[in-house]
Amino acid sequence: MRKREDIASLTASARAGGYVAVAVLPNTVPVRQSVADMTYLASHNGTGPVDLLPIAAISHDTAGQDLTEMMELGAAGAVAFTDGSSHAVSGSLLKRALEYGKSFGATVIDTPYDGELAEEGQMHEGSISVQLGLPGIPTMCETIPLERDLSILRYTEGKLILHLLSSAAGLQLVDAYRAEAPGLIGCTVSAHHLTFADGELLGFDPNFKVLLRYAASTTERRCGRR
Repeated sequence: MRKREDIASLTASARAGGYVAVAVLPNTVPVRQSVADMTYLASHNGTGPVDLLPIAAISHDTAGQDLTEMMELGAAGAVAFTDGSSHAVSGSLLKRALEYGKSFGATVIDTPYDGELAEEGQMHEGSISVQLGLPGIPTMCETIPLERDLSILRYTEGKLILHLLSSAAGLQLVDAYRAEAPGLIGCTVSAHHLTFADGELLGFDPNFKVLLRYAASTTERRCGRR
């Protein structure tokens, strides 16, 4: 049985990888969304080789409804706000978070991915998916919500990090935004997508199924670079 990650295992893994600080996502059980949660993580800093930088939830219980007490959480040490890559953030919630966060310089993190457009997609849609006979995930699963996020950022002029981009088209949209619009924007790419491409799946190795999509009752894995 696989052990759940805790602070000890997280810091041990970070240390082994050569990291001196890691930002900790809030979509745990329970969700990290209180001042006490922020101060608890920060209390471990300075006691070992790895510092923990708390990220707070955008919405209560990451339910996508009411904003958390973002200003108080920021004052308590939250370095950014996100509901996690497995929770779809509505346009309304993202707009409110960016607007409110702008008042005290907060950064919001969102993962632009629309799983409904993927249907039963198992990997990047392309020649390899056709060759393997697997349903594909089209690039528009990333670019459509990404264009929405950029439009909201342009309107609010807040601070946004687009998390886990995986397509050249997505990066091109970010570059175009940076060239013409106000607001602070950043993006991240997973180590998997920097290292591997969909051709790795020709051997049907399940270790390359790197994308988790959370449904109402099941957790499904998706794979390959979009």
